[in-house]
Amino acid sequence: MTGDDPQIQGSPASGRVRLNRRFWLGLLGFLVVAAAGRALWEFGDFAAAPSAGQIETMIGARQFGDAERGALKLTRDDPRDPRAWLLLARARAGAEDFSGAVEALRRVPDWSVRKGEALFFEGQALKKLARGREAERVFENYLDRARQGQQTPLASNARLELMAHYAMQERFDSFRRVFWELFPSLGPADQLETLTMRMRSEFEQTKADLSIEHLGRYVAADPEDAHALAGLAAAYDHAGQLPETLRLYAQAHTLRPDDPEIRARYLDALYRSGDQAGLTQALESGRDLPTNDAIENLTGVAAMARNDSEVAAEAFTRAVALRPDIPEYHHRLSQALLRLGRSEEAAHQAAERTRLIAAREALRKAWNAFAEAYEKSPQSITRELLMALSQACATADWPREAAAWASLSDRTAN
Repeated sequence: MTGDDPQIQGSPASGRVRLNRRFWLGLLGFLVVAAAGRALWEFGDFAAAPSAGQIETMIGARQFGDAERGALKLTRDDPRDPRAWLLLARARAGAEDFSGAVEALRRVPDWSVRKGEALFFEGQALKKLARGREAERVFENYLDRARQGQQTPLASNARLELMAHYAMQERFDSFRRVFWELFPSLGPADQLETLTMRMRSEFEQTKADLSIEHLGRYVAADPEDAHALAGLAAAYDHAGQLPETLRLYAQAHTLRPDDPEIRARYLDALYRSGDQAGLTQALESGRDLPTNDAIENLTGVAAMARNDSEVAAEAFTRAVALRPDIPEYHHRLSQALLRLGRSEEAAHQAAERTRLIAAREALRKAWNAFAEAYEKSPQSITRELLMALSQACATADWPREAAAWASLSDRTAN
């Protein structure tokens, strides 16, 4: 028999088969349509959007998919509603869709009073994505609003985010700038904590392996992030890998030749590697670029190497003026002055170097005593520990830190 035999097609059995198949296909089609209708009813264009409060409840219950669909409906109903975009961002961030969260946060209108809030959380989301350069720019944008007097309740948090970012990359000039903006606005307990962070940035360093892992992610996400490259170079430097350090600093310097922090660290690596020709060439090519104390010091070092004591003395004098607290600068200035026959001035600089070395040792002891007590319990810090740190900072030519510790001491009852 063939498949189209009329007896088979007309048999009761074959009829039942065709009937059953049609029945189940029809039922399946009905269920698909019903499910689609339910989705439209819940979140589609013909359904009422859930309220902001309902979406908040969904987020609190970690129902991020439902919350996202509800928030999307709100944004379609009113694309200019900043609350809807913020809820959408929160739902996406909860589901760890940080790229989607950034996209939503950038839709909050500039005119909205909640734009600052959106910027802050955008910066946090960008850090999660290891897009450090963008995160820094967003946090600085947020703080620009604060500096212009706009309502920015998260300004302290934004500064703390930036300080952590700068500390990881060892950008200590930038760290100190933000720190001194933050410090006056804090209460005594927070001042104690952040001032402790400031001292740790001077006396302690992050673990090289953790920094390499963290900053490696930033460089992988954004290979042209010069500061992440320089931070990664510093981490490899702490790990004792000077060739990799030089390679990364050179790459960062090529991207940002005008950045004095990056340039100074690159020049220092060249100097420590013994590449005198490379150091001289890099200094010469950057004569018209912004400078800092470390660059002036290395300018003097290069001048001393070619027996140009006059240029060296001028460079070391500028370094001392910029950072009078560093003993090394006074020592090198005294050597240059001796070569020029200016023995009285040289003796003064040598004495200043001796004084600062002793002051640094005293500061280290005062810091160690404080840090040991602080690790046990911040509440156990006494006025005596704070005053000892204040006096040690003053002797070491750190006047702002000295004043800050003294102010905390005045408000401490212990």
